[in-house]
Amino acid sequence: MSRYLTARRTGLALLVSITAAAIGCLAEPGPDDSGNSTESGISAAQCAAATAWAANKGYATGALVQYQGKVYSCLQAHTSQAGWTPSAVPALWQLESCSGGSSGVTSGGSSGVTTGGGACNYPAWQQGASYHTGDTVMFKGAAYIATHDNPGYDPTISTWFWSPTSCSGGSSSSSSGSGGAGGGTSGSTSGSSSSTSGSGGSGGGNPGGKLFVGYYQTWSDSWKANGADTVLAKLPSYVNVVNISFAQPGMNYVAGSMSLGGTGIGVPYDGPTLKDAITALHQKNPGTKVMLSVGGATFPNFGSFNAPVIASFVKDFGLDGVDIDYEPANPSCTAPGGTVTCPSDAEYVSVVKSMRAALPSPHWISIAAWSVGAYGEGAWASAPPSSAFAGISLAVLKQASSSLDLVNVMSYDASPAFDPVQALHAYQHYFTGRIAMGIEVPPEAWGGHLETVAEIDTLASAVNGTGAAGLMLWSIQKPGPAQQFATEMCSKLGLAGCSTPMF
Repeated sequence: MSRYLTARRTGLALLVSITAAAIGCLAEPGPDDSGNSTESGISAAQCAAATAWAANKGYATGALVQYQGKVYSCLQAHTSQAGWTPSAVPALWQLESCSGGSSGVTSGGSSGVTTGGGACNYPAWQQGASYHTGDTVMFKGAAYIATHDNPGYDPTISTWFWSPTSCSGGSSSSSSGSGGAGGGTSGSTSGSSSSTSGSGGSGGGNPGGKLFVGYYQTWSDSWKANGADTVLAKLPSYVNVVNISFAQPGMNYVAGSMSLGGTGIGVPYDGPTLKDAITALHQKNPGTKVMLSVGGATFPNFGSFNAPVIASFVKDFGLDGVDIDYEPANPSCTAPGGTVTCPSDAEYVSVVKSMRAALPSPHWISIAAWSVGAYGEGAWASAPPSSAFAGISLAVLKQASSSLDLVNVMSYDASPAFDPVQALHAYQHYFTGRIAMGIEVPPEAWGGHLETVAEIDTLASAVNGTGAAGLMLWSIQKPGPAQQFATEMCSKLGLAGCSTPMF
């Protein structure tokens, strides 16, 4: 991202391709970290109960469908469209094997699911339904019990609101969440909870529904004597992932010192006040994740990256994880033989993996991914615009996706030839976890294209339609129509409190 008080990016003019590529969905299963296709197993009874896939229909996460003689389970809630068939969009559907064998449909049997030694007759979890403490549901083959009232939060992501439970053969105490859209039974034989496909490790505590990721410019803050009085502490709940920007990759920090000197964090107050602000924000909005964003165009030197020191800072300040904004000054990515290679590949992968090792689950690890970072190969080999950054994210997505909980795509600063919806499809091809697509507040526009409200609506429609995680805003305090953009993003994502100003 091009960020700070003055321009930092130089020599990055993007060569615009005149001919746009018409890209379709790829008809192949989604790869795991090793490049192999993924397939899961469910009972023959569940396969028999699966309904035929249809276009223009709402499907809930975990719904089972039949398509071309095979059974698929829905990975992300979405409304289907012509062309988004289960075999064509691995970001939305996972091929299942029936009774541990083939993926063909098997007849007969009961639709009950056995989990933890008993027959589960609990209703399928339904996104957006109202659940109360004690309600029990089935989700992706596992039983969960609501530990707090919630408006249909994902059981594998919102672990504050749900806990895995065993089956006793009884029925759910709640009827409010029964019957997921799209039909079919939503589980498989299992003795433990399952995790969201492609989420890359940890869930834990993030809000249900869509994500609104906001980058918080520490250098734009104003001095306050008390952390609870800062803009950070008063952010509205719809900004449910806050990235505090930016820390130096090789920051100097002594565990327990609470000192900000040498960290790169530019708030005009001291460390204890910053921690108080973070604590106040968590207390005000318990579902919000507050992340430390490392790097950016201001601090591109990841050669000195120090994951253990950054982990100490995160723990001392009560943060929820780290966002890695890896922006090398000279990417020089090429694609000899159709495979992208970048000089930065080994370092980028090492940074992500070492950060995950230093901060295991439930902390989150995210990346700020380049606009064209998933281009350069296959269907996107010549996707416009031409750029030395094309494919810069591929090594991480292929080799370290299991370390990632979220990918924030900087879907801007890439010339008028760039299509963010096309970029979304490219990223979803390589990463089946949470993806948030970025919106940049004008008049900043390094690629020569100013974002509009209409473009927010178009991108939000694609995000909602494909089951992507949400939208990202660069940035919360950016001069310009930041609030107008935030309100529109909030509304299109279906979040609450959209009329509340960010500050």
